[in-house]
Amino acid sequence: MHTVNSNERRGAVRIDAQIDVRFTLNGNHDIAHQGTSQNLSTSGLYMTTNFGPRIGDDIALLMNLDGKRLQSSITKGIVVRSRFDKKDNKLFHVSVAFTEPLTQLSSDLFTPNNLF
Repeated sequence: MHTVNSNERRGAVRIDAQIDVRFTLNGNHDIAHQGTSQNLSTSGLYMTTNFGPRIGDDIALLMNLDGKRLQSSITKGIVVRSRFDKKDNKLFHVSVAFTEPLTQLSSDLFTPNNLF
């Protein structure tokens, strides 16, 4: 379910959305990590993952959207926050600032060899 958080004071409206995310770091597309977005805007996203990237890492993201109203999208960004969870040390909270606009992908592009 997607809900809009209208109490935000940020420049872009954030949408609460749990979306599967695959990501690679610093141009190394051989190793992909997985996470789940918690919210999303036109300028970035916040996700949880079991891998903690470093602040300043370049990140490429593939968001596997529901396919009904939204198509899957790919974008690039920079990690601006990466903190471990205080209750679960295997969980990280990661914020990404997009450096490129979201690009929608058609489903025929999704094969294991060309995710990024």
